Amino acid sequence: MKQQVFSRDFTLVVIGQIISLFGNAILHFALPLYLLRETGSSALFGVVTACSFLPMVILSPIGGAVADRVNKRSMMAGLDFFTAGLILMYTLIWGLAPLVPVTVACLMLLYAVTVVRKVRRQHASSGTSPRVAPPPPSPAYQIILL
Repeated sequence: MKQQVFSRDFTLVVIGQIISLFGNAILHFALPLYLLRETGSSALFGVVTACSFLPMVILSPIGGAVADRVNKRSMMAGLDFFTAGLILMYTLIWGLAPLVPVTVACLMLLYAVTVVRKVRRQHASSGTSPRVAPPPPSPAYQIILL
């Protein structure tokens, strides 16, 4: 009897994560370029891009603790819904509020979501590596090989 390699649920989760990560990557790329096209200021583009990395610097130490304590499935779904709501709010505010502060705030929140995702993925992969990779040789064995 042939054993199924991937279950249906696992495949759906992987496809959902691919779509989510691809969409976030497009947003991180497109929003600063949109700001550059609308304002024409490369200095403003650089400042906005630099400011949008602040959550990554500030939240990286906190992200690990959050990723360990929160249910992974709930966190994945919550971050995706938060990102969708953020982009919905951005499109609703578009044209009604000043472009630069709205874009800076949106990018900062997107990078904050990205930090939590990266830390969660990093913790998950480091937690599973002992099960995948063989244990390293003992120091005594390494001395004999020399």
